[in-house]
Amino acid sequence: MRHSLWLGSTFVALTLAACISGGGAGTNNNVITHDDAGTTMHNCNVATQTMCNGVCVNTNTDHNNCGGCGNACNAGETCSGGNCMSGCAFTMCSGACVDTSSDNSHCGTCTRVCSGSQQCTNGLCVSQGCPAGQLMCNGSCTIVSNDPSNCGSCGNVCASGVCTASKCMTTTTMLGCQDLIACINNCAQGDTTCINGCAAMASPTGKAQLQALITCVNGACPITNSGICDSTSASYNATNCGNCENTAQTGTCATQNNNCM
Repeated sequence: MRHSLWLGSTFVALTLAACISGGGAGTNNNVITHDDAGTTMHNCNVATQTMCNGVCVNTNTDHNNCGGCGNACNAGETCSGGNCMSGCAFTMCSGACVDTSSDNSHCGTCTRVCSGSQQCTNGLCVSQGCPAGQLMCNGSCTIVSNDPSNCGSCGNVCASGVCTASKCMTTTTMLGCQDLIACINNCAQGDTTCINGCAAMASPTGKAQLQALITCVNGACPITNSGICDSTSASYNATNCGNCENTAQTGTCATQNNNCM
């Protein structure tokens, strides 16, 4: 039951803490760099775009920069393939003929702009890859371990509105000590929303039994003040800590460990 002891240094604080949520800031389409002389230079991070007067544009379709910066098409003409042409085989957006199926600045419609690492694909802004623990669901990276609309996989909706450790929980689900440990260990490391979700679905007895086991093991293998399991200590050794915790569970804390079975 070594895995339960990962909870020892985190579970107490996590179960008492409020759920924390945050949002990431968007990313501009401009990348600012400097040359060897220290001069500020702007580049576009989308291969199909060119920097014209400080703005990233698609010179294949931009009416005012058709084929190159400053090359404006005449009234009634459209820019297609970098050439000023009469008529438009795609969609007219602010005087420019735009292929909205692939244009990052007019994706699907004239007004939709793909941001950050997104790329316009078939008229949808699609993120190029997702971080570990996330899946691409409906064009957005999603943490499927706790998303009630995409629980464990895209489109798996939880009727209860609660997704914990990639599983839909019912309003009557009450986890015992062992199930609580399994639930938490299925959460991605550092995913406090998932971990707190497990704690919220645990029975009072299950939480009390796990807390008693954690308290006992932490007493035998201290996690603070340079104790054997204090990971911030210069003398910390993961193997020594693990051996201490395993010994504690079968020795000093055998009663608490058995109660959690």
